[in-house]
Amino acid sequence: MLKFTVAFLIIFSIAVFSIEIGLSQFGLYTPFGAQDWTGTNSERTQHLILKSDGLTALTITRIEYRSHYNAGNTTYSNFTIKLCDTAVTEVTANWVANYGGNTPITVFSRDSIEIETSPLEWFVFDLDEPFVYNGTDNLLVEVEWNGKSGVGINTWGTYSNNRILTARNGGSLELQFYLHNLMINRYTAINPISLGSIKAAFK
Repeated sequence: MLKFTVAFLIIFSIAVFSIEIGLSQFGLYTPFGAQDWTGTNSERTQHLILKSDGLTALTITRIEYRSHYNAGNTTYSNFTIKLCDTAVTEVTANWVANYGGNTPITVFSRDSIEIETSPLEWFVFDLDEPFVYNGTDNLLVEVEWNGKSGVGINTWGTYSNNRILTARNGGSLELQFYLHNLMINRYTAINPISLGSIKAAFK
């Protein structure tokens, strides 16, 4: 009688994928109303990421910011993150014009959220709604909240051209020559690989 024995060896490959935008050169007050901005109880911030910053066509499921040295816990009310493909190459003092004729998508929304941070650590937003970035345009990230308990969070950034438009407490618009340091889609994928062998024996 011919008898077949099938055996499988399963090994795993680990892949880490991420796109890091900007550099950690100095602290920024936006977009989380850092303690340096005394009395900031609401804030809206648009941040422009250019395709040339390292973007490629992908589905965005996670965004991370890196906290500065003044880490702590802060609770925000009516907190949203929106993403939008846009052809603009610099932001101007016009919220709608910065969308470049496109419609922003709300990808993260909480009536109340407590953000816990540690110095120099990344803090994560797993998006409620994945966003399909087209890989052709630039990307606008908009963070808005109305109500804060805590000192706020300094983030990291670097100098650039007009990349940030922000307004505090519903006041005047402010253009900033900075680029936020953030991470897009960082995750570790563990992929099983099966290696099979077939042995034949006579019995």
